[in-house]
Amino acid sequence: MNWKNKVGSGDRQPDFDETAARLKNLGWHDSKLDDIVLSEGTDGLPSVKLEMRFIRDWDKYQPAVITFTDCAVVMLDLDLKAKQAVGGDIDDANCSVSVNSDLKGRIKADWGGGEIPVEEYIEFTIVMAPPAGSIKVLARDFDVRWAT
Repeated sequence: MNWKNKVGSGDRQPDFDETAARLKNLGWHDSKLDDIVLSEGTDGLPSVKLEMRFIRDWDKYQPAVITFTDCAVVMLDLDLKAKQAVGGDIDDANCSVSVNSDLKGRIKADWGGGEIPVEEYIEFTIVMAPPAGSIKVLARDFDVRWAT
């Protein structure tokens, strides 16, 4: 798959550059992670939901739910006591389509490369404030639902 073209499934096929820009523009630094939900999406495909509070102004937060759609893998490396100690703070978030990442390499080794076509997925990484760890999600896209 050519990542300069489209990625994703169904009617919505986002461009990777657009997806990366949407992710970065959320303003992750010093936002808060409240909860993680693993579920089946309305389309019947696995999803990962992060219940968040995004910092919008100095000390003013806006609740939102980030849903990673059509997920193949989620890897949690979270120290829950450290997360609690740092108040659930997030340091940063990024995404990549590299087929040479550690996560995609591990999936290829575990699954023999055939069951999960890793080249068709985006690797999203949420980095918690140290030493709380990180969340990695292999998904086709994400969306944001802001609380009103």
